[in-house]
Amino acid sequence: MIISASGFLETLREISACLQELDSLHVELLLRKGLLMNIAPLIITQTSLNEFNPIYFDFADYGIPLFDRNMILEKFLIDIEKIPHERRPYADGEILEWAK
Repeated sequence: MIISASGFLETLREISACLQELDSLHVELLLRKGLLMNIAPLIITQTSLNEFNPIYFDFADYGIPLFDRNMILEKFLIDIEKIPHERRPYADGEILEWAK
């Protein structure tokens, strides 16, 4: 997840350039060793953090922040973790339930 103070499109342009560089490193360093890497950023603005989205539970439960300038993401994920939620196994995956 990338939290941007800029607009979505401006951030997308910046991230796309970085991902192109990473792609060449991926081929050179990882694929030759039989390793696979996939980076798929979710770009959101700081104002959209005020809008609830269930995918935030995945970041809070399983995410590993790699870089968090100003600790915005850490504070946000701590707040998300406080929302009571439960994952239950289901035939095709899991069901996520939370208190509103």
